[in-house]
Amino acid sequence: MKRDYSIFLISNKPEKYAKIQESMLPELLYYFDGTGAANFSQLVNKCVEASPTETVIILSDRMLPTQADVQRTVSLLDKGFGFVGLYRYGFFGFKKELMRKIGMFDERY
Repeated sequence: MKRDYSIFLISNKPEKYAKIQESMLPELLYYFDGTGAANFSQLVNKCVEASPTETVIILSDRMLPTQADVQRTVSLLDKGFGFVGLYRYGFFGFKKELMRKIGMFDERY
């Protein structure tokens, strides 16, 4: 089954990846190393640029989402929501089209 979304774990703690990935199976989770980043906005922007898909889901290493959380996020985006934050900025998703229309996250913050 081809997925039309990418899920990124932003963290500087690679040891947390396995537990989070397990909670989301069979979803594929990309680890994005946040070490040395200037700020959160920069990390999100880099994930958007690296994403091979139109829909991007971002989560922090403090979250333990499930496949149901992913599917709910994707469903709401497909229904027309511009930004879906199930757990504020700990787990959120959007389409790249949103970034093309309003711009990327402001890296000055």
